[in-house]
Amino acid sequence: HRLFFKSHSAGNSQEVVVEGARVTVHRKAPLVLSPPLRGEGWVAAEGPSNDNHHRRNIFVIAGKSRIAARFAIDWTRINADGRFVHGDGANNANWYPYGAEVLAVANAVVADMKDNMPENEAGTNKWNASLTLGTNKWASLEAAAGNFVILDLGKSNFAVYAHLQPKSIRVRVGQKVR
Repeated sequence: HRLFFKSHSAGNSQEVVVEGARVTVHRKAPLVLSPPLRGEGWVAAEGPSNDNHHRRNIFVIAGKSRIAARFAIDWTRINADGRFVHGDGANNANWYPYGAEVLAVANAVVADMKDNMPENEAGTNKWNASLTLGTNKWASLEAAAGNFVILDLGKSNFAVYAHLQPKSIRVRVGQKVR
């Protein structure tokens, strides 16, 4: 990379050149993903951005610190009035995305899954006591994801579906999905 800067102020026409590290540009076609949810009203409530909490969550995986959730998106659904929930927000089933069918974003193989984590109390910071180590500190990556499915998309690409409803997952490790 080479950046050129030139001042437009009176009496200063000096040009400054800053050279940076070489960057390899890969020209292969990008991985194309399909939507993970069907229907309308879906909103990326917590999407990838520099000020999102996913960008700062550090997990230790295989002995190394990782920012594994940096591209995570928390999808939710809203109704025609822009509301996320109807009735009592402490009841998980009252949230519009609750029970929605989750779709594979590409042809893949189920690499891992967990389907027996209890639900948290919706709309609160009350987490299942067996999963946490004090306030907002997760005991493990597995506990942070809750019930999850990890799809191996090939070529070191993975899709992770987290925070799923207990006893709702219909795929098994090793199963091919499309």
